[in-house]
Amino acid sequence: MADSFNPDSRRTARSSRRRALVLVLVLIVVMMLALAGFTFAELMLTENKATRVHGEHLRMQQAIHSGVAQLKQFVEQPRADQEVAGGLLDNPRLFQAVPLEGELLDGRSGVNRLRFSVVAPADESSSSSRQRTVRFGVDNESGRLHLADVLRYEQQLPGSGRDALLKLPGMTETVAECILDWIDSDSQPRPLGAESDYYGGLPEPYAPRNGLPDCLEELLLVKGVTREMLFGADANYNRNLEPAELSRSSAASNPTTTDPTPWSWLLTLYSGHRNRDSQGQPRINLNGANLVELHQQLTAAVGPELAAFVVAYRQHGPYLGGEAPLRGVVPFDAAHAPQFRLSSILDLADASVAVASGKSDSKAAVYQSPLSADSASLAQQLATLMDVTTIHDQPVSRGQVSVNDAPAIVLQAVPGIDEALAQQIVAARKNTAGDSAARRYPTWLLAEGLVDLPTMKRLLPYVSGSGDVVRAQVVAHFDQPGLSARAEVVIDVTGDAAHELLWRDLRFYGAGFPTEWLTAGAPRGARN
Repeated sequence: MADSFNPDSRRTARSSRRRALVLVLVLIVVMMLALAGFTFAELMLTENKATRVHGEHLRMQQAIHSGVAQLKQFVEQPRADQEVAGGLLDNPRLFQAVPLEGELLDGRSGVNRLRFSVVAPADESSSSSRQRTVRFGVDNESGRLHLADVLRYEQQLPGSGRDALLKLPGMTETVAECILDWIDSDSQPRPLGAESDYYGGLPEPYAPRNGLPDCLEELLLVKGVTREMLFGADANYNRNLEPAELSRSSAASNPTTTDPTPWSWLLTLYSGHRNRDSQGQPRINLNGANLVELHQQLTAAVGPELAAFVVAYRQHGPYLGGEAPLRGVVPFDAAHAPQFRLSSILDLADASVAVASGKSDSKAAVYQSPLSADSASLAQQLATLMDVTTIHDQPVSRGQVSVNDAPAIVLQAVPGIDEALAQQIVAARKNTAGDSAARRYPTWLLAEGLVDLPTMKRLLPYVSGSGDVVRAQVVAHFDQPGLSARAEVVIDVTGDAAHELLWRDLRFYGAGFPTEWLTAGAPRGARN
C-alpha cells in the first residue's frame, strides 16, 4: 500500500503537465506573433504597392496636365505660326510620345520613360501616310454642328433646324422636334415635340431646359433620345469602333443601318472663332465710321485700288444700272459720309459703284470692283480679304461649320449644302496640292469653282474655314505596356488666353489606345 501512494510522483506528473501546458501556450503565442508579423509584412507590402501605384497615377495625372499645358501654349500662337510649326491636325513632332522626365530604371525592361501624347481619331485629312487609327493632334470643334446654329437656322427659316437635325444618323422627325423644344426658349410644343406637359407627367418629373444644354449628356433627358443614339457603341471612348464594339451595335443586328456614327461625334456646344487675322491681330472693320482711317488701313493691307473701291461703295452703295463700268482706281474722296454698310465681304465681288463728279451737268462715272469672280487671282484676293477684314466688331463669333474639318454628314446639315456638294467638298479636301493659306477660309469653295458667287454669299454666314476651339484626348503612358491614364479636353482660345471648357477623366473607360499605337514610329526627338 505504501508503494502505491507516492506524493513525489504525483507532484512530478502535475509539474510535467504544467510544463506541457506552458509549452503549448508559448507555441500559440509564438504562432500568433508570427501570424501578426506575417500579416503586418503583407499589409506593408500591399501598402507599399498601393503607394507606388498611387504615385504612378499622380505622375500620370501630372503628365496629362503637362500635355494640356503644351497644347494650350501651341493653340495660343497665331495661326500662321502654327502652320509653320506643323499645324494642329497631325503633328507627331510636337504631340507624339513626348518624354516628361529623365530615364526611369525598370529592372525588368531597362529604361521605361513616362510620356504624354495628344491624340485625335484619324480621318481622311491626316497628313501621315502611316496606317494607324489615331493622329497626333486635335479635332476642331467647328467640324461639328453647334446646337446654337440649329436654333439660328430654325429662327431664320422655320423647318431648317429640324432638317439639319434630320441629317444625323438614326434621327426621326419626332426626336428632332423634341430636341428643338428642349433647346428653344418658348414653352409651346411643336406638333411632334414635347414640353413641360410631357416631362411634368413622368413618374419622376422634371422641366425641360428651354435653352442650350450644359453638356451633350443632357440630351439623354429629351424624349426619344437613347444612349446608343448619342454615344453609340464606343464603350472605351476612344473614337474608334473596334470589331467587338461594332458587333454589339445596332448596325450588326440591323443590316439596313450603315452608319454607326454617334451624335456625340457630330454635335457640339463649344465651337467659336475669334475676330483676328492669321497673325493674331484685330481685323479691319469694313463698316467702320472713319473712312479716312479705313482707307489708310486697307491701302496697306489690300492695296490702293480695292481700298478706294470699298470707301466708294460705303459712300454711294452698289450701282445696279446697265452702263458698262470703267476700269481703274476710284478717286478717293473723304468728303462724303458713309451711307451704306456691307452685309457680307462678298458684296464687293463683281460689284460696281457710280461716283458723281460734282458738276451738275456731268454724268456719274461707273467703276468696277477689282474683286472679280472671273479673276485668275481670285483665290489669293479672297484669302487676303477674308484674313484681314471683317464686317463687324464682335470679338468672338459662336457656331459656324468649318468646310475644312466637318464630315459630309455635318456639311449636309448646313442650309444650302446638299449631299452632292458635301461629297464634293470632302473630295476636294483630299487634294493637298492647293495653297493652304488660300484654303484657310471657306471662300476657297468659290475660288476653286465648287460653288458660284450667289451660292457662296448664301453660305458664308453659316460656314467657316476653321475655328478657335479644339478637342483632344491627352494620354499619359510609358514606353512599355502597363499603366496609362487619359483625359478628354476642350480648349477655347477665342480670348486672350487659352482655357478649358471641358475636362473629362477617362480612366474608367480603360486604356483606349494600346502603347504601340502611341510609340510606333515616334519622332526621334520625342523618343530620346
